Amino acid sequence: MGRYYGEIARGIAPVHAGERNRAGPPAAAVRAELHRLLSSPEFAKAKRAARFLQFLVERTLEGRGETLKEYVIALEVFDRDQTFDPRIDSLVRVEAARLRARLNACYAKADRSGLQIELQAGSYIPVFLVPGREDTAESREPRLHSRVNWLGIAALAAALLGLGLWFAVVHRAAPREFRVLNLHQLTAYPGITAYGALSPDSTWIVGSSDRGDDKHLHLWRYPVADGGEPLQLTSGPHNDVASAVSPDGKWIAFESDSKPAGIYMIPSAGGDRVLVAPFGLGPRFSPDGRWLVYWMVDPDTTFGRVFVVSVGRPGEPVGIGREFDDAHTPSWTPGGEGLLVCGTRQSRGGPHEEHDLWFVPLEGRGAVKTGAFAALTKAGVDAHTGLLGRTSFAWIGGGVLFPGSAAGRIRLWWLPLSAGTWRVAGGPVAVVPTADQQVQPSSQSGSLAFTGARARTSVWSVPLAANGGRASGVAERLTDDALDQLSPSISADGRRVVFLSASHSTELRAHQRDLVAGKETALGAPGQITNRIKVSWDGRTAYYRILEGPEPRLQAIYSADLLTGRSARVCRDCGAPTGVSPDGRLVIYETGSTPTRLAALRVDSGESWEFARHSHYGMRSARVAPDGRWIAFHVDRGWEGKQIFIAPFREAEPIGEEQWIPVTEPGSVDQEVWWSPNGRYLYFLSDRDGHRCVWTQEWNSYSRRPVGAAAAIYHFHEARLTPLSFVWRAPSYVGLSVAKDRLVLSLTEISSNIWIGTVKQ
Repeated sequence: MGRYYGEIARGIAPVHAGERNRAGPPAAAVRAELHRLLSSPEFAKAKRAARFLQFLVERTLEGRGETLKEYVIALEVFDRDQTFDPRIDSLVRVEAARLRARLNACYAKADRSGLQIELQAGSYIPVFLVPGREDTAESREPRLHSRVNWLGIAALAAALLGLGLWFAVVHRAAPREFRVLNLHQLTAYPGITAYGALSPDSTWIVGSSDRGDDKHLHLWRYPVADGGEPLQLTSGPHNDVASAVSPDGKWIAFESDSKPAGIYMIPSAGGDRVLVAPFGLGPRFSPDGRWLVYWMVDPDTTFGRVFVVSVGRPGEPVGIGREFDDAHTPSWTPGGEGLLVCGTRQSRGGPHEEHDLWFVPLEGRGAVKTGAFAALTKAGVDAHTGLLGRTSFAWIGGGVLFPGSAAGRIRLWWLPLSAGTWRVAGGPVAVVPTADQQVQPSSQSGSLAFTGARARTSVWSVPLAANGGRASGVAERLTDDALDQLSPSISADGRRVVFLSASHSTELRAHQRDLVAGKETALGAPGQITNRIKVSWDGRTAYYRILEGPEPRLQAIYSADLLTGRSARVCRDCGAPTGVSPDGRLVIYETGSTPTRLAALRVDSGESWEFARHSHYGMRSARVAPDGRWIAFHVDRGWEGKQIFIAPFREAEPIGEEQWIPVTEPGSVDQEVWWSPNGRYLYFLSDRDGHRCVWTQEWNSYSRRPVGAAAAIYHFHEARLTPLSFVWRAPSYVGLSVAKDRLVLSLTEISSNIWIGTVKQ
């Protein structure tokens, strides 16, 4: 970037070869530089990247740079067929990021003054940079060039001066103090009371609670003043959360996982609910009360989309921020002129390159990157927390209030923003000093409310007659630690379980526990482990994934000898391990492609191959049957949920879609499937009864068909103890696995209450 700006200051623009009639180096010079690059160590053995770069350069030299689109590149370079859909398959974007990294590595090795080939983010047309040359179109008009150059320098100086003055004014005006007075706990209940939303006059607050003997979270209205009794607003076999109060105090909008799931509205004094936005999340009323903003998850990409819908008049929702790849967790600015959106802008390259908090105007384009996440990263704060729901932002006192994780603890932070420019005007300030995790801020009329929560995720065991398809006892905790215990995997004999230990940060460490001896030990790993760890059937070896190298990172698979503790890399770039074959020879894993495919790794030789794919849907959590002849997996079917299949399995042989045998029907979320030791029953997580519970399905390998209907064997209907339902972690962290006499999985115990105070700045 510094090189690019340097050229602008000198009046030398980067040149596309397709514009060679106006300016640019000769095609022979470009091809000579291309040949040098392709002969370099970075490209000599990377045939895919070399082919990609050569295609881009040659087509641009031919004057056809405008044809360099994802679809064309996928067909011409990467041998995709006509069914390729760039909205689903990110292959070209991923390879382009890798190509940029290789080019940067080439030019970083030497200070070159000659022609350079650059692939800028957001474009597939290469740029040919000629530092120091004066043979551009501008150089043919020296007087005009000189004038433009001096005007550019003067404008740049004026801009820098204005930026300095703005910076000084903003930082002088930005409040440096943020205090909460009269802080006290509004509710005192041993279960869950959370998701508080203050009324406009701060005289009452609506929250979600499982008060009494209720196993679900329902809306309750609490008076802020002492002495009043709470009023229950909703009921039923579902959870109602994430509420918002209209500016006139007459309506409450909230999320519900009832059928159909989505955003509902209800009178604040109680009454019938009305569905406003199916599948909607995170509702927020506009300051004038006329509009409701919310977001949804795209079932194919898992990215977010923001919508606004009229409150008083029926009508179709309007999409906001269409230039974003991913946009979620919207909140209104104080004047209602736009939204603050957490998102990734589409035109800037990879999926994480521009991830930030953005100001998005309601009319037209022109989103402004606030720089919030860079400021938070500098201060060691992560705004992506998932305890009791998603990240939330609340505007208060010239800035945004949000929960953020730092040093393993979630607390509320305030970040000043300039209302004129919507950019960061200072560093984050910690707000309240309570011992609980602090989430879900709400602010009205000088008052601040938030949820103080305590959560512990542990490995639990459910006694099981595994070969009979039924539970034989109640769940009991296997691990007891202040850190979260995730992704357990148990050996076939039920003696040894491996799992990951994590704080509220993203760092994960591997552990093993001998359930007979009651001894627990840590497993050393040569890098940062990700969300999967699987133990072999005999309990001797664990396999896990480590991301290595610069972006885009390699997905290496490592093995750990559970008896000696020694680790070794078994695959340089594979994916996330999901299971091990009964004989221990193969590791089954999910590829890093989009959509995800199924593949196998031969441990002794390091050979790997893909054996199952779908053109549109991701395939996950594959496990080989005890006899080694079958494999079970689930398919992400978008709005139709997740569906479990079984297919015949032969080493190194592909599995066509025509061989898939459906075990469950579309419509439910059925996932994390596991075989019983005798291969007769399949155990899996399912939400078909509205909760994430353990179900089983009998299977006949001779008829190749399921036997009878699926049956629930263990319910988790209480919000206080669930398989990570109120913790923002992927279902793979639940880690359901089965041994001869038990199944293990991660469950989260939650307790919380609402706190309230007044703000002083």
